[in-house]
Amino acid sequence: MFANMDYPVEDEDFNASIISEARQLLTRLRKHVSVTIYCGNSEVEQQVAMLGMPAEIGSNDFFRSQLAALCREQHPAVPYLTSTPSGGDLPFHTDEGVTHYYGVGAYRLPVSDVRQHQVKFSPESLGFSNMPVTQTRNGLFDGKIPVIHHPKWKERVPRDSGAGWDFEDIRDHYLAQRFSIDPVRLRSEDNAFYLALSEIISGEVMAQVYAEWRSKQSCCAGALVWFLKDLWPGAGWGVIDSHGLPKAVYYYLKRSWQPVNIAITDESLNGLHIHINNETERELSGELEVLLLNEFSTAIASKKVAVVIAPDSVERVRLDQLLAVFLDTTYTYRFGPSKHVVVAACLTDSAGSELGCAHYFPDDSLPRIEECVNLKAEMAASGDDGYLLRVLCDKSLYAVNIDIPGFLADDNYFHLLPGVEKTVRIFRDDHHVKKTRGYVGAVNLRDDIRIKVSAD
Repeated sequence: MFANMDYPVEDEDFNASIISEARQLLTRLRKHVSVTIYCGNSEVEQQVAMLGMPAEIGSNDFFRSQLAALCREQHPAVPYLTSTPSGGDLPFHTDEGVTHYYGVGAYRLPVSDVRQHQVKFSPESLGFSNMPVTQTRNGLFDGKIPVIHHPKWKERVPRDSGAGWDFEDIRDHYLAQRFSIDPVRLRSEDNAFYLALSEIISGEVMAQVYAEWRSKQSCCAGALVWFLKDLWPGAGWGVIDSHGLPKAVYYYLKRSWQPVNIAITDESLNGLHIHINNETERELSGELEVLLLNEFSTAIASKKVAVVIAPDSVERVRLDQLLAVFLDTTYTYRFGPSKHVVVAACLTDSAGSELGCAHYFPDDSLPRIEECVNLKAEMAASGDDGYLLRVLCDKSLYAVNIDIPGFLADDNYFHLLPGVEKTVRIFRDDHHVKKTRGYVGAVNLRDDIRIKVSAD
């Protein structure tokens, strides 16, 4: 309810003013069923602790008693929290209470560290400079090729006051880590490819973190991403840009947050674990299929097994146990070159409809660029202002990108298995666009292909 400031709460006039303001706010908010909790302030206790000051300075009578009593009076059914983060030996410790989690992100820690941080709930986490879509980037530079070291771009990149880095540096850190490349060199030699990788990297990282947080062994009860929508065009924290267009990270999170979800975690020497979440009130019966593909998109191992997941539960499948043969799925033992470049785990329901797919890439390098592929992308009208797009390829595709000006897809930036047709619903977003023209590309495709439209 209050931002991070040193408030003169003991001043009678100021105290009366903020109590009146809080009462007015509560009178408005108590009408909304969507209000689930009130929080007195953001990061006041944290700031006091980080400055080495006594804890009582950050926990004064106004937030501890007066505002709490006012919330109970005005909206008694909703709980009240004094400050966020709070609850640990120090308010910003991650293993107690609520925490603002930027271990993966601003503090540049690897995803493998997430488990030891033992996050219980995070109302603020995973802040990245999320790259906007091509349309927004080009608009910022009046149609010219975006140059991200330009002052006009840099002024819109979020940063912490006094820090010697910005959140684009954080994104580049994980880009280098994931693909074993030098972001500055890549940006200098192939700016378009740098932008394409930058679009997806924050989504890749966040999906891995949520795979950990939703896994069988996790103690995390939830986490909110910082934040929803950019305030102006650029690579802001938002998962949606200032024009309302979803960024690549939006689609990664959309898949990761489904009530029925499948994810893979890297257990190092213990292989891969597959986690199936069923956060519904009904038992889930279906089939799990696992594939290991080599660099030529040929399956070197596969397995299908029936699964039954109880309501509101998570089940874990140990891949080595399922395969019943050692294939070094995480490529941790490294007895020679890895025989596979991708592990895919797909879940279907009892009717054979796909519920989700998870992918794991054992090699931290760029996927092999495919130049000669048999790729089909065909779109047909479906309902008012809607289309169905069918994408099929004979090779494994990494982060398939659907770009149709004036239209949005209900799924995008997804990995596609060879020989598996993906159907995507397309709907109109801009009614001023009369022609339906677009392209399908992927990180490992040399060239995008034109979508064939059978009805316009």
